[in-house]
Amino acid sequence: MLPGNGNYGQSFPLFLVGTTALSVAMAWLYIHTKGSVLLAMLMHSAPSIKRTISCNRASLRSAHFRSTPR
Repeated sequence: MLPGNGNYGQSFPLFLVGTTALSVAMAWLYIHTKGSVLLAMLMHSAPSIKRTISCNRASLRSAHFRSTPR
């Protein structure tokens, strides 16, 4: 919604549906794990961790190609 944010440029209805779906999934996980806040926190952080790992791999790959002699 804000420039520099991961979902900048995304339509608001799509954002609303995704946020609602994630909230329902996290509530289901919390209830079915007998109130495990740790698992809910891990589920909440999983997309950020995946994005960070993907970005680091891409930057490492591009750094490797820049340093390769031609």
